[in-house]
Amino acid sequence: MTSRSPAGSRAQLFEQPPFLPPFDDASFFRSTRIAITGSRGVIGGLLEQRFKASGVTVSAFAGDVTDGEAVAAWLKAFVPQVVFHCAAIVPVATVEADPVRAWEVNALGPWNVAAALLRWVPKAWAFFSSTSHVYAPRAPDDIRALAESAALGPSTLYGASKLAGEQVVRPLSERMGLSACIGRTFSFSHATQRPPYLVPNILASLATLPAGAPLELRSVDAVRDIIDAESVVDAMLHLAQRRYSGVINIASGVGRTVSDIATSLALRQGQTRAITPIGDDRGNSLVADVSLLRQVLLAPLAATP
Repeated sequence: MTSRSPAGSRAQLFEQPPFLPPFDDASFFRSTRIAITGSRGVIGGLLEQRFKASGVTVSAFAGDVTDGEAVAAWLKAFVPQVVFHCAAIVPVATVEADPVRAWEVNALGPWNVAAALLRWVPKAWAFFSSTSHVYAPRAPDDIRALAESAALGPSTLYGASKLAGEQVVRPLSERMGLSACIGRTFSFSHATQRPPYLVPNILASLATLPAGAPLELRSVDAVRDIIDAESVVDAMLHLAQRRYSGVINIASGVGRTVSDIATSLALRQGQTRAITPIGDDRGNSLVADVSLLRQVLLAPLAATP
């Protein structure tokens, strides 16, 4: 499961999808002003690191994305050419604990960014980070891939809040000329990710379990399309380079059960663990159809933004 990019520059928890070239050198954007929200998160933080390492001018928003005036003032002053909106409240439990706040961040945040861009920086290209949780999940034994046109029907408040964010951005893009990409990222992890997410939870359990003890897991039959966060950032940079507009899945196109993911992580730690299911919830299936992403990656490059 562990891999290194072909450039040999980074270790990853999950293999790089073979159709997705690493984008380790962000010097393409050196003459571009980049704006990022959510830089304290895994994806936003990796983006900022990549750009700074390549000498790219980048501004990370330090305020609250629900403050429309602050967002507008930031974008108006910086005048970015490319914007990555990554700020969100993500863990399902956190969203359910305070759904009003989650809706403010996950729905109002995208609106504030999109509206400010249309008013003050209408020629900018923007990436809005969304999620596979906007789709109607399928039973764990139904591993048909979900294309961008698949039925929407979030089963969690988190997914519903992210879909609300999409629904305020898409009309502005389709009817008012906002150049925007909505990236529906499927599961991802990274060495810096912390609990309560699936992979860090499993790694934390593996680090404390006595030798020979089984690993207890819920929803062992659930199927996830999981990649490393570094691969997600690669895809975002390729999409920005091509200034792709529209909705697109970001994933590997390969489904793995939670049990298989845990077994692979254990082997990576030099452990062989029996998996003991707990609870009655079998989980669901979220596997991406990545045909569109493959197609976009093969498309000719647009002019430098």
